[in-house]
Amino acid sequence: MLIKVCGMIHPDNIHQIAGLHPDFMGFELFPSSPRYAGNSINLSILEKIPGKKIGVFLNENLETIIGNVCKYDLDGVQIHSADKVKWYRCQ
Repeated sequence: MLIKVCGMIHPDNIHQIAGLHPDFMGFELFPSSPRYAGNSINLSILEKIPGKKIGVFLNENLETIIGNVCKYDLDGVQIHSADKVKWYRCQ
């Protein structure tokens, strides 16, 4: 079984959850979310996280997703969309 904890925004909470070593930690990167992480996380926090860092996106364009993947050095993305999503392989 793999475990993903999502909605991380507070540095103290992130450190506590990281100490439990989940397989994935999710960060909501769409501004309409009450748990939007774009204003509260930084690279120094993310560098210390064990496991995979996942960006969660809602109805977002590919350029924004790729920009956030690079900005936060994400290991993967979770995409929610009302539209049909085209999947791209990113390197």
